[in-house]
Amino acid sequence: MDLRQLIARIASTYDPELDAQSEAQRLLRSAHREMAARLPADRGGYVAKGSGGMGSTAFVPWIAVFNRRETESAKHGVYIVYLFAIEFGTVILSLNQGSEHLVKELGARAGRAKMETFAKDIRSALPAKAWEDLEEAILLPDSAQRPKRYQYGNILARTYKADDLPSLQVMEADLDRFLVLYDLALDAKRHLSAAGREMPIAPNVPTTPSEPDDFLPLFKPKNDADYEQYIRGGLITKSRTHETLVKQYGDYLTRCGFIPTTKVHPRDMLALRDGAKWLIEIKIVRDGKGMDAAREALGQLLAYRYLHHNNNAAVPLVAVFNETVGDLSVGLLDAHNIAVVWRQGDQWVGTRRAFSDQLCQAVSNSG
Repeated sequence: MDLRQLIARIASTYDPELDAQSEAQRLLRSAHREMAARLPADRGGYVAKGSGGMGSTAFVPWIAVFNRRETESAKHGVYIVYLFAIEFGTVILSLNQGSEHLVKELGARAGRAKMETFAKDIRSALPAKAWEDLEEAILLPDSAQRPKRYQYGNILARTYKADDLPSLQVMEADLDRFLVLYDLALDAKRHLSAAGREMPIAPNVPTTPSEPDDFLPLFKPKNDADYEQYIRGGLITKSRTHETLVKQYGDYLTRCGFIPTTKVHPRDMLALRDGAKWLIEIKIVRDGKGMDAAREALGQLLAYRYLHHNNNAAVPLVAVFNETVGDLSVGLLDAHNIAVVWRQGDQWVGTRRAFSDQLCQAVSNSG
């Protein structure tokens, strides 16, 4: 069953008066398997889930896509969700927020207001070109309290008529677009939080406070010191390896005559020199998964150049890693004209493309 068939079948057969053994309810429960095939292979950190209610049937059933680094629950954090507004005959693809924690802490009215503020803040931090034809507000039935929360939590959306869904190709393209928006929204949350703005609760992701010390005008990486976070069961220590790498590479570029700037949200860094600029994405290779880090860097660099630089090929792209990503990954990035740099001992090593622009100190034998 393809994506369009799944959405159409649930929309046409769901009835809140039917029990958990109805066809629509079974499709919702199995949606995690159906949706898994719709998520790109390089998005292993994403998981899908469908629900037609807990205990009692829902007036607005849903299928959600969660980034595990943000949340695995519709109760908190930011996520993508298909909302089936059965009464209105619509299906809404929404970048939305969980409400349970806010409502419990603040009450229904104040919690919804806070969600609306979060939605506006995140939306305003996204490049306008990325969402110029999407909806800032959605319409859901007032049959229960939860649909109201979805309305206040909506960041961006696209509404389909349930009996006249677009083609499979359009729906798949829309989902891909929302996955990119999801990544951009999480970047926005990180940068807004670093600037001292309150952001939606996401227990899986530690908040990142900003630090006052610049080492260059316009260059302000977040604090690279370890920090502590209280979680259920005790105190744990976290390490900001990404911020450490940003600072180290910024120091190196400064010594080479570049002017690096990190105030270019949601991009990691721009480097300026002699009237030219380089767009730089900095990634941490985790558990030796170089290809995963390379794919993320590739996708973000291409997206950021398209969205923030009008897809200007004259803006060179640079991917920087804390360790080598392997010959195959380097080849993938180089094939897309991306300069590759990584930390090797106390040196910055990279490809010939990177070395020719003085973005690294030495050329790798495989570069």
